[in-house]
Amino acid sequence: MKQLKIAAFAAILIPVMFALHVSSSNSMQSSLKKTEAVAEDAVIDTLITTKIKALFLKEPELSATKIHVKTEDQIVVLTGEVDTEFEEKVALNLAESVKEVRAVRSELHVWLT
Repeated sequence: MKQLKIAAFAAILIPVMFALHVSSSNSMQSSLKKTEAVAEDAVIDTLITTKIKALFLKEPELSATKIHVKTEDQIVVLTGEVDTEFEEKVALNLAESVKEVRAVRSELHVWLT
């Protein structure tokens, strides 16, 4: 009788433990995938920022050190100062030319001289 109770208990316990293990494993895999996606997004944002800053440095029409580039979720925000509206347009066009960019927003302050 005692062996029958143990066998019945094991018959119930083993599937429950297996289900808990699978659930835990799926949860860990899901969490790992989310972490990988966040890391990939951060790498893409950094790549975008680097490409834009490099373009700014190559452009003789811009004072690249006065323009700050922030990228989040492939959306670029330009801040800082430019001397003319033309410089602002050049900066916007260069930022938009990077293929990974989804959108560009200018918060540049134009100093009209």
